[in-house]
Amino acid sequence: MKEIFEFRINYDYAHLLFNKDEGKNLGTSVKVIELLKDDSRFVQLPEIDREIKQKYDRSFYFGWQIKRKYSKKELDTSPFLHIMIKTTFEPAGEECGTEYDEGAACKICGADRKQKGSLKIIKSSIPKKDIARTIAGEVVVSKTFVEAYKSSNLKGVEFEPVYSKDKPTDFFQVIPTSPE
Repeated sequence: MKEIFEFRINYDYAHLLFNKDEGKNLGTSVKVIELLKDDSRFVQLPEIDREIKQKYDRSFYFGWQIKRKYSKKELDTSPFLHIMIKTTFEPAGEECGTEYDEGAACKICGADRKQKGSLKIIKSSIPKKDIARTIAGEVVVSKTFVEAYKSSNLKGVEFEPVYSKDKPTDFFQVIPTSPE
């Protein structure tokens, strides 16, 4: 695995550590810089940030994000994949007629309730993405996603049709088939 650290650098001070042509400018105040952890400048970031805070009461960087890239071999031999779904939409299935059995659910937070029957969603509310989730965590994928998943011989989930106004849509609900 390769970890890439993406920093949002204050453009006014970027020259203290980075070349002018390095990174990507986002407007006039932010420069996006990607570094590997073994880059010697990685350890200098907090030092420069402290100096700028002391001298100017400003920040050298505004935030960061860690990106991880895996080799084909790592992906092929991985026992499971964890997908972070960023696209969220509403309303949730419950608001569209999906029924749940609350019998085994936590009395305080509702966790561990069981869905009864098919997921019902307003089709026009589903984003035009290959994967998204409702505000209640119901995961919906496109037909393209299902085909790619099956052609890759992946395991661990099944796909059930998603309904809108009692008619099947081109989307499917992800149903885990193993506790992992």
